[in-house]
Amino acid sequence: MKSLALLSEKAASLLIDEGEIVHDFILYGNKYQLAIIEKNLPEFNPEDEQFDELVLLRKIAFSLNFRDKGMLLYMQELINKDQGVPVQVGIGSEFIAEVLQVGKKVKSLKVGDKVIPNAHYPSIDSKKVYGGIPSNHASSALDVLHELQLISVPDTMNEEVGAIFSIGCQTAFGMIRRLQLDGSGNVLITSGTSSTSLFILAALKGKVNHITVLTTQVSSVAKLKELGADDVVLITDRNKINEEGQLLNIYNQVGGFDVVVDPFSDIYLPQLVSLINVNGKYVTCGIYYQSFQNANNANNDLLMSQFLLSLIGKNITMIFNCLGNTEDLKLAVEQHINGDLPLQVDSVFSDGQVVDFLTKSFSESEKFGKVVYKY
Repeated sequence: MKSLALLSEKAASLLIDEGEIVHDFILYGNKYQLAIIEKNLPEFNPEDEQFDELVLLRKIAFSLNFRDKGMLLYMQELINKDQGVPVQVGIGSEFIAEVLQVGKKVKSLKVGDKVIPNAHYPSIDSKKVYGGIPSNHASSALDVLHELQLISVPDTMNEEVGAIFSIGCQTAFGMIRRLQLDGSGNVLITSGTSSTSLFILAALKGKVNHITVLTTQVSSVAKLKELGADDVVLITDRNKINEEGQLLNIYNQVGGFDVVVDPFSDIYLPQLVSLINVNGKYVTCGIYYQSFQNANNANNDLLMSQFLLSLIGKNITMIFNCLGNTEDLKLAVEQHINGDLPLQVDSVFSDGQVVDFLTKSFSESEKFGKVVYKY
């Protein structure tokens, strides 16, 4: 079966010699070579006890996440270490797949089921499988994973939605579970068009008192309101968000923010403290870059001291969240199937549209929702 793969220089050269199409993709000045290649069936024998709890999958579609930018560079560095070796590896973190075969002790899945990855963290059963994201090679059309790393989804789930579902929903529902919301609070969501923020917004619609969303994209304002935002603030300078007049007006009107959901803590966190109410909560699931490193040591120390004093003085609860658990993911699937969790697919690519897919996924800031490649 055909798979999208990242290639070593030797692998790319061999494919070109054979008349195959190799796609060049540039990201942050680095060149990557990728191709749609034929992949052999991975080893899988359901009669062999070493495969008792494993599952053979055929990928239907996959998508890329923010983390995959870093993984792309990391994998390229690894394959470059073996110069002259024709290495080909899949990319990506999320997928929807069909079960082709199952081991003798697999109980929750059967042949023909549609499945998505279960990124339960830290671990469901550390003696059997690692916790977290099951694969960094989601584009591999054929794959073998442990039963615990997968959950089945109804046939009624749209395949494109299934390809973007797991990490964003599991993270969003994990964050919401840990926030222990009572439905009465005012919520501020930063980076409104990031995948996590879109998932959070969809999950919180109608379940809290008021939702304010921040975005730098003019084109997304109306769409975010359609998804459930009561107010959308267009940010002109993300380093001065607590000086935005519209945001300060909303802050005064609603009586401050009880909860702040912030996917990129290193950009926004120091600025947000003044907007969080006493006994408020702040939750984040990641970083964009280490902004504190841009300051000199003296200013950095002063900034951090003021920042920590503000947190202490307000009794603010800070939650640092990585992914979620299996129940978070199952709840998200249930709510989506019931129509309570609309998810955004920006665009779908196939048939060798490799560069367009990668460019839309990684290099276009104006997309709204996630990007899918479908086999």
